[in-house]
Amino acid sequence: MSAHLPGALLKFYGVRPAGFFRFYYPGDDGQWKFGDESRNGIPRHYRFDTRMLYDMAEKAAKATGTDVYGGDCIVQENGTISVIDFNDWPSFARCRNEAAKAIAQMAVQRMEYRNTQDCEKEY
Repeated sequence: MSAHLPGALLKFYGVRPAGFFRFYYPGDDGQWKFGDESRNGIPRHYRFDTRMLYDMAEKAAKATGTDVYGGDCIVQENGTISVIDFNDWPSFARCRNEAAKAIAQMAVQRMEYRNTQDCEKEY
């Protein structure tokens, strides 16, 4: 069992190496899942270092070999960020169209790279 961590829930999504990264406070758009609003209340927009969140997410993605990822974190009132969930192939619910373009770009880059590698092997 984990201890309760007070703060604002934040969802994040990323695609490496496309450079795609987005984050959202659940509830800002009126969308809720699993009754989160009853536990979390309205989103609290605490100040935090967005670059730090990006770096934390990218570090986790790199360590796990996950290029298409998402997760949840808690931002405390003092700006401290704690990642509480990290997973591959999330729903990208709030940014699906943008994420689809980044995923397609990543796939094309990988195919081009593999084709280049295959051509070099032939000679």
